[in-house]
Amino acid sequence: MSMKIIFDFDGTLLEVSERYYAVFCESCAVIGVLPLSKTVYLSLKKKGKKDSQILDEEYHVSSEVVAKFKKHRYSILEESRYLDLDVLPTPVPSLLKNLRDKKHELILLSLRDNITASLAQLKKLGIADFFSTVIFTGPGKTGQSHAQRKYQCLREHFPSQDFSEGYYIGDTTIDIETSSQLGTKMIFVDWGLDEAGKAKEVDLVVHSFEELRKILGG
Repeated sequence: MSMKIIFDFDGTLLEVSERYYAVFCESCAVIGVLPLSKTVYLSLKKKGKKDSQILDEEYHVSSEVVAKFKKHRYSILEESRYLDLDVLPTPVPSLLKNLRDKKHELILLSLRDNITASLAQLKKLGIADFFSTVIFTGPGKTGQSHAQRKYQCLREHFPSQDFSEGYYIGDTTIDIETSSQLGTKMIFVDWGLDEAGKAKEVDLVVHSFEELRKILGG
């Protein structure tokens, strides 16, 4: 049976730790502090910590310094020079191809602001054609949560679609919340940067692309 399968991008289909750490280091340099080691930084990210939280808790800097850090981080996070650090795991293209060939409808839903750079990256990675719909959310509205932003953008493309028989695949608590709003089955992948999501109530937790393939029948 054909299904609609929604994929998150960063951390789910794409290894982004090198980019996140490089951006963290540059942003630390802008405010004049030495960055944490990569090991420590990634361990904190795995606990669901935002970069601004890490800065506040590890360095105890003023709110003005945190704001300066956040502004610079936001300005460079999706620049092409940093997106080029992302790595596409080897199993991803074959997984997506097999699912598409089995007539499943694949939807990419990503919380990205720089739509132009993101589309160029997707094309460069060679996986754009596997998706029937690609949604990069763009900047959200003031006061709108990340999950609300993803849900709203998806509904703009599918106003009345029933997703209850499909799957949502992601690696963060944001994805879990979006899946809940959609009423779709949630598969949480544990190789992303937010292991805190494993503590949430989800339908399935997977530990490898091979396990994901078996569940989806790809």
